[in-house]
Amino acid sequence: MGGSFFRNNQDYTMKFGLIPKNSTSREDVIWIDSGEAGAIVHPLHAWEEVTEYQNGEVQSIIKLWTPFCKNLDLDLEKSNEFHMMEFTIDPHYKTVLQEVIDTTINSEFATMPPKPSHLDLLLSLVSSHAQLSDDGEKFETNTAKTCTSKLSVHDNFGFTAIFGNEGHFIGYAKWDMVSRSLHSTVCYQNGEICDELMIVRARQESVEKGEDDIIYVGSYMYNEEEDQSYFVLFYGETNQQVCRLKMPSRVPYGFHGEFIPGEQFESHFQYHEALDKGFTAHCPIKWLRFFIRDYILGNPYCQNSSIEHSREVKTRQNLLTFQHIHGTKRGL
Repeated sequence: MGGSFFRNNQDYTMKFGLIPKNSTSREDVIWIDSGEAGAIVHPLHAWEEVTEYQNGEVQSIIKLWTPFCKNLDLDLEKSNEFHMMEFTIDPHYKTVLQEVIDTTINSEFATMPPKPSHLDLLLSLVSSHAQLSDDGEKFETNTAKTCTSKLSVHDNFGFTAIFGNEGHFIGYAKWDMVSRSLHSTVCYQNGEICDELMIVRARQESVEKGEDDIIYVGSYMYNEEEDQSYFVLFYGETNQQVCRLKMPSRVPYGFHGEFIPGEQFESHFQYHEALDKGFTAHCPIKWLRFFIRDYILGNPYCQNSSIEHSREVKTRQNLLTFQHIHGTKRGL
């Protein structure tokens, strides 16, 4: 026995499970055998593509982008080889096709930018239409087929952390899912290792463009020579470093986090304050996500647990105090 506690068995092939949104039982899950041994740990993104033919036939496939490891054997002293792969999954014919996007870098811990929260960008989350012939060329509307991709305009790019030879993260990669390629890479300085990536979506206002989104890529970084931890932030469009913040104490390797916009942070507290007083018919739509979590998925408030309720209240009070002292950051 012995060896790695996390590895894939080469005697078993990888299977994908597709769960229809209207499913009511586990029998509704569509299992598709890829016929390939390997492992997926952190998928990057997936979307649906629909092809409508002139004869009325409709074909729906799933596109999945993910780092893929042919022979995973977790060893903290070395890196496994993960390469970006595109899987094409056909639920009707139950087939899986795969294509390697890039083999030049070894990267994992894939992450996508957060979805836009403001209404104008949400309204633009529509399918992008492209009319394609069988060989991928554009054609007139009265010919073979029409392809519709549900890859949002806000999901064109994704990010992964690049592995070094010793298993540490030494940079990050930016992926373009529209051109189906590795867009660019960022390598950190020698002797500096980073944790998993945090992707931030912030808003800016400019005279020329009005309101627009900015994507930032952040990570905790440790400088071995200085024995010092930093937080670094890069501009997602150009990969230019925006800032480098010296941390007051060492940040243990492996720490990562999530960025929460100020308006969402505030609405969370407003929601719980209203929850204590009782809901009214005029609760804002932005509270819906908290309502679903508390009343549909379950929450201490709905389980008559005075202990958990007191913990929640105390946590909220502490966070409110922190907010009062330090203020709430809105974007960057």
